[in-house]
Amino acid sequence: MSLRPDWAQWDGKFVTSTGINDALRDFSSKVDEKEENKSVRDAIVLRDLLASIGYTAANVQQRFGLAGAKTAGPFYLRRRFDHRHAHLLGMQTSPRDELDVIIRMLLLGLSLPVEQVQELLGDQVLSAMTRLSLVGPSPAIPGLLVPHVQIFPVDPSALLRGESSDESMGLLMVTDLMPPCSAALEEEPVMYIGPDSLGLVHHAPRREEEAVLDLCCGSGIQGIAAAKLYGKQVTCVDINERAVRFARFNAMINGVASRVKVLQGDLYDFHEKMGHEMGSESEVVMSQRRFNVILSNPPFVPVPFDLKKRVKRYNVFADGRNENTRVKQIRLILVAGGEDGEAVLKRIITGASRHLAAGGRVAIVTEIFCAHLLPERMKRWLIESSPLSESRGRRRWRCLVHVDKEENMYTPATYSEARAGNKVERLEWEEHLKKMRIETVGRGYIFLKAYMISYVISYMISYVISLM
Repeated sequence: MSLRPDWAQWDGKFVTSTGINDALRDFSSKVDEKEENKSVRDAIVLRDLLASIGYTAANVQQRFGLAGAKTAGPFYLRRRFDHRHAHLLGMQTSPRDELDVIIRMLLLGLSLPVEQVQELLGDQVLSAMTRLSLVGPSPAIPGLLVPHVQIFPVDPSALLRGESSDESMGLLMVTDLMPPCSAALEEEPVMYIGPDSLGLVHHAPRREEEAVLDLCCGSGIQGIAAAKLYGKQVTCVDINERAVRFARFNAMINGVASRVKVLQGDLYDFHEKMGHEMGSESEVVMSQRRFNVILSNPPFVPVPFDLKKRVKRYNVFADGRNENTRVKQIRLILVAGGEDGEAVLKRIITGASRHLAAGGRVAIVTEIFCAHLLPERMKRWLIESSPLSESRGRRRWRCLVHVDKEENMYTPATYSEARAGNKVERLEWEEHLKKMRIETVGRGYIFLKAYMISYVISYMISYVISLM
């Protein structure tokens, strides 16, 4: 049974209500949970329902018959399920309770008859979800309710690095459904929660810090996890306005809105209003601030430029910046990594020289191309960007990289096969990777720590590569 059918079966065929583009629209500006407005009340209604029915990762696993099983990331996002899960996914049976409804609609992205949802969730909850535009009526099938978003439960063990029965440390993250279910969007979609997202939550450094910055925040999962665990004040930044709305909503329903600020900007180029309009004397230029921790799960796919212009589905992979006339503001695309896959990564690392406090740390999850050459590339980026500080010298950096073992890395052929939709595209991918001199692709983490070396002009870097 396929939850993510091949693109060829879905391109241009997926239908949903136009309300998908209005999801969480009222969160375009900062909303305080104490405010008396309908959107806040609706958010609280939804949050209370999810808590009352036990919508947690552990209970979802139990419904899948995998209670206590160790799974590599979100097992329910895999392309195919086996016969053991047909009882849950089969549309010929009605959902048995509230949890079943939420799992089917807001985790797996399946549509349900309005009557069933109304009967099990009640009018108040259904009205709240509809007003927030988390669900909406199908324009093609009367009486069918279509999910617009996914609500992803994050297991507390991802945050606490081990077994935990403290469900209050789990997270609920509202994000967009995986493609092609987000194909009807006129906005850029918010990145779904994948194994890389959960991996960075799990492996990011843990120590109480004053200021944390989450770049390319998407749903806000990294920043919100940091606020739960160690960050006194967290700033989440994304160039995608839809992601900003989702991250604000997620901070609220996870109880950390008072410690998390979500701003729209292009990496380090963002501002914060201090009670007045942008451009006033009260505006604080955030690019002048320094942070103790910088987190990021940046765009990294090296999509061939010509291919992304020609094939609709690569709009969510694109390279560089979006030129879609429907979008008023130039934005980075969902997983845009530039032609070499490292355009955004390089900007994050070079910018860290100016925005990381002494002793600060950077934690990044990304795809790593030609890992054996990464030390030289990183050294070059940091030398070029590391400023002299009051004539006292450049910073010293320590860097640790965890990357897939060689046998688990992609070759150009296997990577092209994984990314392409057909044989012609696969050949174009292979040619592009050859042009970019990309010989291997591995999943991995990059950890940096900054030091200030007094009266030392020369540049130093300590570098370790660890195979996972």
